[in-house]
Amino acid sequence: MSYKNYLNKKAYLLATLNEHSFKVIRCDDQSGDHAGHAGHGIESHFYIELQHSFDSAKERLEAHKKVLSLFADDIPQGIHALSIRFIP
Repeated sequence: MSYKNYLNKKAYLLATLNEHSFKVIRCDDQSGDHAGHAGHGIESHFYIELQHSFDSAKERLEAHKKVLSLFADDIPQGIHALSIRFIP
């Protein structure tokens, strides 16, 4: 799947995370905060908060890896930066 099939990259991120049963609390396009540095562009930097409970640090790491793997083909070609935070 590609973000090019969606209205915008935020819609793509939300749909993909939803398809993989992640509960999104927040998804912000922070591209404007990165103007002037390498990789800046329209819809290039995103901050995501996901609701998830973990029994161990290993589970948190595995979930983080899973999210990154979902967007591996988009980083860095379409999405320059993806900040992920899990909230219990």
